[in-house]
Amino acid sequence: MNDNLKLYRCVFLKENNEFIIGKDIFNEKVYHIRKSEETEGFKIGTDNSFYAEKEMKGILFKKNILKVINYNKVIEMA
Repeated sequence: MNDNLKLYRCVFLKENNEFIIGKDIFNEKVYHIRKSEETEGFKIGTDNSFYAEKEMKGILFKKNILKVINYNKVIEMA
């Protein structure tokens, strides 16, 4: 399985055109979750578990950006 792939559980706080802002319920880290077909069911104020790949963006202020992966693709990778 891909080393960058990890299971996350976040509470969704707010959204904009490109990202959903979520906070990890275990370690309180804030993540920017890239909107895609897999994130259509995510609602503000709820929490959800999902597999995602993490990337860092930004020069001065680093953002943790998560790209959500479909669960069926995760099974195929295993």
